[in-house]
Amino acid sequence: MPWRRAKEMTKQPKALGKFVEVSKDPVRRSGKLLMFFMGAEYCPYCAAERWAIVRSLQKFGQWDGLKQTISAARDQPFLNLPTYDFTKATYNSPYIEFVAREIKDRDFKPLQKLLKTEEKLVRKHNPKKEIPFLLIGGRFSQLGSGFPPKIYRAYVQANRNGTQEDRVRDQKDY
Repeated sequence: MPWRRAKEMTKQPKALGKFVEVSKDPVRRSGKLLMFFMGAEYCPYCAAERWAIVRSLQKFGQWDGLKQTISAARDQPFLNLPTYDFTKATYNSPYIEFVAREIKDRDFKPLQKLLKTEEKLVRKHNPKKEIPFLLIGGRFSQLGSGFPPKIYRAYVQANRNGTQEDRVRDQKDY
């Protein structure tokens, strides 16, 4: 019966690329939309995702203390992928409250623990604790990287001139 099929189809979550709509209710912290990232420093998929996060968030605010690092040197595809270290970085924006938790370091050792409120978000939207995990405004989540690290690796190799920070700074869209 076609009307039943149409009704069932409307219950499916909306997808935007690899993002899936998980709620209609936004999550705010300090009056700003919360953007939560959970990853691990060893993870090449997290490394690629960090680059995309840095690039997109710099349009809405400013980074401080953002340092370069690399993903794991063993036991992972795409070894030593250049990326950013969120562990001591801060992000200031009038619109977005960005929170990053790196649960393991590049040597696979525990690094940062989730706060109780973050643990609750992860349990609700990512019960298997897959990484990378990105939750935007409590409305859209993404498990895994938005693009494969091999694309980022090719970009880095093609742009060896200058530092990673210089390349990102030079590519601002505003």
